[in-house]
Amino acid sequence: MSAAAKPRNPLMTYLLFGVVVYTGMLLFFPPRPTDTRSAAEIWTEMQKLNADGRDVTIARVLADYQRKLDEEKGQKKLTQAQVDQKVLEANVLVAHTKLKSGLYQANEKKDGVLGHQKITAGYTLFQPKFDRYRGTTLWQTPVPVSPGFGLEGATITPDRLYQAYVEDLQVRNKDQLVFGLFRGWHLIDSLIKATGSIPGFSYWFSAFLLALVVRLAVFPLAMKQFKWGRQMGQLQPYMKEIQEKFQDKKTKQVPPEKAQAFQMETMALYKEYGVNPLSGCLPALIQLPFFLGVYNCMLLYKFEFTKGTFLWIQPGAQNLGPFQIAPNLGQVDHILVLLYAVSMIASMLLTPASDPSQIKTQRIMAVVMSVIVTVFMFMFPVPSAFVLYWVFANVLATAHALWVYRMPIEPLKKVATATGGAIPVDGFSRNGNGNGASNGSVDPEFFGKTGSPRKSKRKK
Repeated sequence: MSAAAKPRNPLMTYLLFGVVVYTGMLLFFPPRPTDTRSAAEIWTEMQKLNADGRDVTIARVLADYQRKLDEEKGQKKLTQAQVDQKVLEANVLVAHTKLKSGLYQANEKKDGVLGHQKITAGYTLFQPKFDRYRGTTLWQTPVPVSPGFGLEGATITPDRLYQAYVEDLQVRNKDQLVFGLFRGWHLIDSLIKATGSIPGFSYWFSAFLLALVVRLAVFPLAMKQFKWGRQMGQLQPYMKEIQEKFQDKKTKQVPPEKAQAFQMETMALYKEYGVNPLSGCLPALIQLPFFLGVYNCMLLYKFEFTKGTFLWIQPGAQNLGPFQIAPNLGQVDHILVLLYAVSMIASMLLTPASDPSQIKTQRIMAVVMSVIVTVFMFMFPVPSAFVLYWVFANVLATAHALWVYRMPIEPLKKVATATGGAIPVDGFSRNGNGNGASNGSVDPEFFGKTGSPRKSKRKK
């Protein structure tokens, strides 16, 4: 994470990154050739795949079937109501196939882990249809299927198939290990019971307690990361001097022939003040398993979260136009997702930048990342309880960052000479006051009252 010449327009960097990602997706996932069959012919193939339990293949064919239905609607062969019915029937067929395949793996092959993964994947794909069609006549309309592996009957309604998923996963989720170490379902359940199992309180308050526990667990790591950020901020004036020394006056970029010398002098600066440019990455990476662990625990408990409520998330709640209001904390709530996006933007904007010159870039990244995560949540819904946990986590992280950045800061001190020899340091200077400059520390006049660097030339 050594310093590099800053691009003049960060937006071009994002656009270039997007082009590279899109090109890579086309390389590894090339578009399938156009299917010339009719929708009826593709439906026949899907019925055969359902009978054979080909869960992976039928999921790919579903996309071709939906495209063909859209074409036939454009040709006035089908109405929108007919397309909606056929799309739901096709999704039922795919979900039925995935459930059969998962039950086969778990019960016949005795592979509980793979079986649980298949059943969970099928539920995740089918759950949005529950949000859209529940309460309609289509949700109670039978669809022809091939029975097998515990799913008997030549037809099944979307509602019955959804309930079959729920009934199976409610049992299996209790025994699933998170990271192969502990039962995540029981961890969340213990928090719910400890707070009284009260529908209007325990479920959302447990999400807050979990966010608080995780924040306390990563507190030492977060402090190290914040400290590193402040150290990098103190070095910015010096790094800017080095960049100005090597950059081209017209392009404001470091030319290739000077790049090696630029990097060497930048690394010498880090060594001189004892700052590791990579030390900010490790704490962030170590924190990642905590958040992934919480995510997995709450997913395993998602069916129990249907008993919990929070403010506007109540049984019988009415949707607000295109925004879906959840009846409980186990289902998707669009208002809460948007609230999460706001909390994420606020968290990133209110956290001071280690490099003041990068404030604009930080704001752009905050908006871009928030939009990406929000779109992901709309495409792949998660329980409202987990979204609420993330909102609480963002609020706590923002409060932590603001608290740290208002604490006095110890000025940087030289720990090595330009040739690598150590400089003895025998004092402690805060806020730029004291006599630290005489023993190798930064000039005390270099820092302001809050420890942020003033514009000053580096002492050689």
